[in-house]
Amino acid sequence: MCIFKKKNSSDDKKFEEIQNTNTRLEKSLASLKEESQTIINSMKEERLELCQNLQDAEISNKELKRKIEFLTEELEKQAQKRVFRIKSICIKLRNDNPVGVRIRTLDEDFVLSLHDAENGEEKDFDEWQQYYKQNNCRTFNRKQACIIAAYLDEINDKLVEAGGDRLDKWYWTDTSCNDYAWTLESTHSSIVIQDICGKTSSRPIIL
Repeated sequence: MCIFKKKNSSDDKKFEEIQNTNTRLEKSLASLKEESQTIINSMKEERLELCQNLQDAEISNKELKRKIEFLTEELEKQAQKRVFRIKSICIKLRNDNPVGVRIRTLDEDFVLSLHDAENGEEKDFDEWQQYYKQNNCRTFNRKQACIIAAYLDEINDKLVEAGGDRLDKWYWTDTSCNDYAWTLESTHSSIVIQDICGKTSSRPIIL
């Protein structure tokens, strides 16, 4: 005798509900993964854009700084030129041969040598003072250095025209105070005070 067990429709319904729930969860998980990947990609793009913006800003800041430095130097030069009114900058000849560049203002008149002393060798302040004493000559003073700084471009042009060397280093003046002395910093056309133990070049004055 065969006994057939009646199928429980309630169990089938629960099983179907579980399957439907699993299907919905799988779809939601797939959708969340897709959204997460979209968000990650978007964040990567924003990060790259931010990095590029930072780089552009850094470049812009450097360019702005260079422009400000340039304009500051130009303003300083113009201010110096208003203080030191130049009369002439010309090549000084001796026996028809150029020996230096003559620089004349209202109250200064001096001739700058065409070349650095001792082939551009660098010495401290006291060593250069000893050198000039032994050779019976001198270099420019602080006021003359200010004039040179104000008209450095014009003076360098004349030096080159005369067959000389440009002023393109640090140079001692003959003006000191205690353990410090004034130097001409030709790179930025400025006058800087420096410890006399420092070593720089020197450019003679033709007497």
